[in-house]
Formats: sequence, C-alpha cells, structure tokens
Amino acid sequence: EMFGVKLKHEDGMVGMARFPDDYDSAKTQFYICKQHLPAMNGEYTLFGKVIEGLDIVHKIKKGDVIKTIKVVE
Repeated sequence: EMFGVKLKHEDGMVGMARFPDDYDSAKTQFYICKQHLPAMNGEYTLFGKVIEGLDIVHKIKKGDVIKTIKVVE
C-alpha cells in the first residue's frame, strides 16, 4: 500500500525480486511486469511503474542485458 492505494501487479509495475520462501532475500534484483499478475499481489513488494517506453518493455526477452538505466524521482 502506498499513500492509501493498494498497488497491484499490472503491466509496467516494478517490484523487488526475492526467493519465494525468504521474505528478507530481496536485495538488488528487480522485475518489470509485462502483464497483469494477480497471484503476486500481496506477496512481492512493488516500488515503481514504467511511465515511458512500455512498448520497449514488451520487447524485452530472456537473456537481454540492460546497458543503461535512468531513475526518475
């Protein structure tokens, strides 16, 4: 919940990756939802949302490498 709004795993949301059985294992990996993932709601922490370039997110494939990233506050 952020500012009274319950965040949901929807297209473009960014969350912390962790081991399924260890809530304290979320360290440096993150994921970007490419679809609605209701089974993950309440299980993983969301902290952001893609606000530009969602079309690029949809083109990401397994094995792709991030060369640069920009965090907007």
